Amino acid sequence: MKKIILSAFILLTIAGKSQEGQLAHLNSVSEELTHERYRTNLSDGKLTGSKSTTIYQIEIEKNIHNKVKAFSFVNEGTSNKDVNAGFSWLEPNHYTQPSLFYSYRHKMGYLYLNNIYYGLKISDIEKPENFKIEAIYIPKTAKPGTEKKAEGEKLSLKEKMAAAKQKIKDEIAAAEGGLPASINQIDHQKTITDYLVAMKEIQAKATANFSSEIKSEIAAIEQSKKDKNQKIKDVNNAYWASEEGQRVLRERRKNQGAPSFYTVVNNGSTPIDIGGNGWHETLNSGSKHEVNCSGDLYYKKLEGCCSWEDAGLITKGSDACGKTINL
Repeated sequence: MKKIILSAFILLTIAGKSQEGQLAHLNSVSEELTHERYRTNLSDGKLTGSKSTTIYQIEIEKNIHNKVKAFSFVNEGTSNKDVNAGFSWLEPNHYTQPSLFYSYRHKMGYLYLNNIYYGLKISDIEKPENFKIEAIYIPKTAKPGTEKKAEGEKLSLKEKMAAAKQKIKDEIAAAEGGLPASINQIDHQKTITDYLVAMKEIQAKATANFSSEIKSEIAAIEQSKKDKNQKIKDVNNAYWASEEGQRVLRERRKNQGAPSFYTVVNNGSTPIDIGGNGWHETLNSGSKHEVNCSGDLYYKKLEGCCSWEDAGLITKGSDACGKTINL
């Protein structure tokens, strides 16, 4: 009963404040605030997970109107990003009332609820309530899964004792690299689902009541995207029309008929993660994959929820063209 009441309280609070938890939170959060990341599994309604050794900071992205539109989670002290909003990879699913930020490239949605950033696997953005919790990010100063007491309200003796016990549980979990025990004081699946369903109605009402100013801002953003795409197209066309571009095209025509791919085969008994610049493939035992000769081939390892990093060169594309690479 306590868990259900808490979930309902969170939902009503967020819906009643017209989705303060996303844009308003990003507007107020300090970029110095650090976050711990956990890869998670949901079993019997409980989240379990292991903590990453990497600490993350938030980097805010703004649109052409200087309004917050998304964020990145950046490895503290480096430029490596676990959640990347660059190149429009992460976009809000509504201009004024987003319920989450979505990466079409990685099929991942991110939202902030109850002192937790959730990383959700969402295959269809039109049905965001169909999700899987893959990761969570907890602000290091926050106690996840709890709500603050009203200002001036004191804890009872029973609540103080419960808080002390909870602190011990959290410290033990942290020492073991697991999730804080307090994380499961709420039903995450139900809380997120109810929130996303409720937000659909809020978004519909907001869209129906867009002011002329908001409509103009949205139109300007869409035009900016079109202008950017046209500029890229113009630059590409200018290159292919240039002396250098024409030379490349002549070389390509001259090499027509020559091998343009090489094949990699997994002869082992376990899957192997391979890839190149911008792509990844899990090669199962006995399977094969064709790779363009213009690309080098690497072993890959997963960093964070959705970033596959190089873990060692397998072959240069120029050396392997037309050949079969056995792993």
